[in-house]
Amino acid sequence: MNNSPASDPQFRAHYIASPAQIRDAITAHAGRDPQVIVDFGCGRGIKTLALANAYPGAEVVGLDITRAFQHARDFANAHLEGVWPANLRYEQIEPGDRLAERLQADVIFSWSVLEHVDREILPEVVADMGAALTPGGLVISQIAPLYYSPFGSHLRAFLDEPWAHLMLPHHHLRARVLAAGEGKPEGPGSAEWMFARYEELNRITAPELFGYFRAAGLSSLQEDMRKVALEPPEPLRLSHDPLALRVYELFSVHAAPAPSRRGGLLGRLRR
Repeated sequence: MNNSPASDPQFRAHYIASPAQIRDAITAHAGRDPQVIVDFGCGRGIKTLALANAYPGAEVVGLDITRAFQHARDFANAHLEGVWPANLRYEQIEPGDRLAERLQADVIFSWSVLEHVDREILPEVVADMGAALTPGGLVISQIAPLYYSPFGSHLRAFLDEPWAHLMLPHHHLRARVLAAGEGKPEGPGSAEWMFARYEELNRITAPELFGYFRAAGLSSLQEDMRKVALEPPEPLRLSHDPLALRVYELFSVHAAPAPSRRGGLLGRLRR
């Protein structure tokens, strides 16, 4: 049996693959190494940990409304021989807390987070992310799967049928998902828990989110929409935006206005 960290799918996805995309975006679009990096909605904090190890000269902060990031220590013990970077810290925040009143960062990234923010306040949250950037700072955002894509319900583990959440009546969808989860452990990740998260999705599309960033005064450096090859059923093509049905992932980089010639000092966390 292969017990190496690289054989663990969670390690590969959250410690290797996703942080590599973030690092590539920083390399491509930042003028220099960041001094403050923020993981907005860090969850279990694994990507935050990876970025702290990748940028030892930066202060790396994971923010989340839960304390799931407490599991990061267990992850480090299991996969990194307990090594813990001195430049890393996590903070629990409350919904509605203003990032710009807490810190100024050179990079803020959110990974499959913004689809869970209430739609009514999402433009305000995006604007606050922009306000928390230093001049020329970057917001890197990713969402997958997007709501209208084949498995945008996040329920594929219980119902492996593309676009089922758009074609089935809500009560039928719920019944099938809960039936598929019978006999399995309750709590986070269970059928009932995942269905509740599905009902909370804000159904944002890639063009809409990109528009929010631009409306907040940020310039677009990269706006990727990754599509599935699968063709949506004709009834869905007639009732929904055909592009939204095929875009399963967005990845974007937006920048705050560049510093003036007299400016350019990278921000520090406010103590």
